[in-house]
Amino acid sequence: MSANRFRLRYTFWLDMLKDDEADVADTIANLKKDRRFAPTVRDGIRLVADLRQGNLEVLFELFPWVKAEFMQYIAEVQGQVTEAVASSSPKNESLVARERWLDAEEERLEAERAWQQRRQQEAEASLEAERQKVVQERKHTQKIIDERLARLEQLLLEQGNQPIRGVQTPISANGGGNGDIGLRGQGDLREAPRQLDVPIFDIPDDDDDIDLLVQSDEDAGRRASQNFLDSLSNLQT
Repeated sequence: MSANRFRLRYTFWLDMLKDDEADVADTIANLKKDRRFAPTVRDGIRLVADLRQGNLEVLFELFPWVKAEFMQYIAEVQGQVTEAVASSSPKNESLVARERWLDAEEERLEAERAWQQRRQQEAEASLEAERQKVVQERKHTQKIIDERLARLEQLLLEQGNQPIRGVQTPISANGGGNGDIGLRGQGDLREAPRQLDVPIFDIPDDDDDIDLLVQSDEDAGRRASQNFLDSLSNLQT
């Protein structure tokens, strides 16, 4: 059996002392002989459930010829109503027939409107489920980015760098948790990388006695790491 299948089995009983249920048992035996028992049960349950809800979709799907005869019947009924209205000599009988036709047409339109409303609700529910899925995926992706930035910062700290000052905490752009990630206090995430803070040395004025002095800046490595991480935070999205 395929690993992607999940199957359920249902059992029901038939009282063989009842004629109608005994007939059902005989029918089941013939269906099993022709290997059509399982699909017949599935289609029968779908059909009965759909009809009990006042729908004809499954009926027309399983038996297209029924739909053709049904539409022909409707056309004949409407034609009879029209002929009755036209042939009725008394005015009151014509009005009664017309009112009956209008009532039947109103019921048909109401049934069609209910069907359209159910389909619209199903479509809205499907769209909402898809939107929730996208939001969850976006949150998951942002969580991975935050974890990787945290691990990178921890790695730099373990290598002897000083704690970073002014690193923005990722939050929602509107202060909530809708999955739209922004930076607290940042107006625009697309800020250009910052220029490294490098010390500037003055050139000696005396050309005859030039003594180049190399000054050691112990804090330059920490500032370079901080500026690098600030740039990563600004470009994370």
